[in-house]
Amino acid sequence: MLTWRLPNETLAPPQALADWQAGTPTAPLELHLWADYGSPGGQSVDALAVWLQGEDPGSGLFVSQGLPPLDELWAQVRVTGFTARGDQSFSTPTTTWQPFGARQPLRLGQLPADCAIHLELRFIAPGHGQPADYSFRLTESFSLHSSPTALPNLGVLTQAGETEASYVITGCQLHPEAPATDTVTLAPGFYLYRGRPLGQVGTSFTLDDLDSAAEPLEAGEHYWAAVNLGEGAPALIKGLRGVDPPKPLLLPYEALAGYLRVEHQPGGGTVVDTADLGRPTYGRYQLTPVGGLTVELSAGEAVWQASHRSWQRPSQLALVDDATSHLWQRLDGTFLASTDPGIPEPGALELWEVTTAGGAVTSYRDLRPLDRALHLRLFGPTPAALGGKLPGLLVEHGELGWEGTVLRLSDTTAQTGGQTQVDIKVNGVTAYTSNATTDLRPAVPFDAANLVDRTAVHELTRLRRGDLVEVEVSELPTGASPAELEVILICRS
Repeated sequence: MLTWRLPNETLAPPQALADWQAGTPTAPLELHLWADYGSPGGQSVDALAVWLQGEDPGSGLFVSQGLPPLDELWAQVRVTGFTARGDQSFSTPTTTWQPFGARQPLRLGQLPADCAIHLELRFIAPGHGQPADYSFRLTESFSLHSSPTALPNLGVLTQAGETEASYVITGCQLHPEAPATDTVTLAPGFYLYRGRPLGQVGTSFTLDDLDSAAEPLEAGEHYWAAVNLGEGAPALIKGLRGVDPPKPLLLPYEALAGYLRVEHQPGGGTVVDTADLGRPTYGRYQLTPVGGLTVELSAGEAVWQASHRSWQRPSQLALVDDATSHLWQRLDGTFLASTDPGIPEPGALELWEVTTAGGAVTSYRDLRPLDRALHLRLFGPTPAALGGKLPGLLVEHGELGWEGTVLRLSDTTAQTGGQTQVDIKVNGVTAYTSNATTDLRPAVPFDAANLVDRTAVHELTRLRRGDLVEVEVSELPTGASPAELEVILICRS
């Protein structure tokens, strides 16, 4: 059962919105939405969304659209925190103010029993508005993973350009040292920050036994820390110590590389191993093998066959051994793994192809039809000398978000050592700004079985009209060079 409560946990009575002035925000109302308040073993809520309704002055009925305050989005809402009393593993990111009204719900994902999400609500009435004529209420929907839509087939939604969207795209996993020490390494990768793709080349964090208040851990205690990905360098945010402490609040709209559990160690210090590390918060139904024959699909959204599907938490699938499985999203938003390559049912959307052998995942192929895709291709004979370039490409789109690169060699015939490596430059400046210390430029070794590299990570991710993109050879193998090079820049418009 969902209930709205005040910060003191009493049931929320009807609230009056004071200080209505055209063009000026009202004072925020703080409300906490609880799932099965006071019942830790109660019913959790999945695919939770909150909607604003207004009372129609003519009929007296509450409606979701058709009134100026709803259709013109007078309301704004934001997430300010959470209470994880019933499940200490629960957390939710804070947000900034976002529009709230007709066709603009607040999607919150999963809410465990005896946990709450903290919200603030305010209104900004335009000059022509008459706010005293309206009453409003909040309603909830849950366990709804698919709804009809008139949109054409868009595929998996990337949310490129949407300022409310932040999540990890690829990479960015947390790894312990071997053997485990007080240091954790963040792997390179790409993430979406407020609708813009950004790249980071990895870093390390050294933990200690001091929590966010600089208080040392005592016997039986731990604290949680989070590695956030935002506009600047990756950041480590600590929480408070305790026997069962809450996780720290995440900064608005930053992507989460993972949580870390830091426990008290006899004699002081810290040791962080694999069991203490969480996984990144991916989007777009990203696939992660999680051990044995099990894979995990991340949260995501898709528009396919007249349905808008969404899944707002990771979902695990068990695969058949020694086989190739095809991973689909059904019309109702749920997932299916099948060894039959044919479409399993009407409306199914294929996402991944996964091969297993010997009780483990051995390979997987990305078949997701991602929306807003635009590929920039540079191709030509391999330059004979270092510093040589393929024919350049002039960007003629207003703005593109560049979030991945593919390098393909035509051959490795007669190569005896080294590698083929290229640098990608925009207006003469390398996109791999950290390559002097962390070189993640596209490269294929001379003895590679696969002549395609998709692992490069660049830090310059914004392309605009008039930019000149060039591929420059930075390293050539010994013996012979490949006859041709192909480089594809994976962009979102």
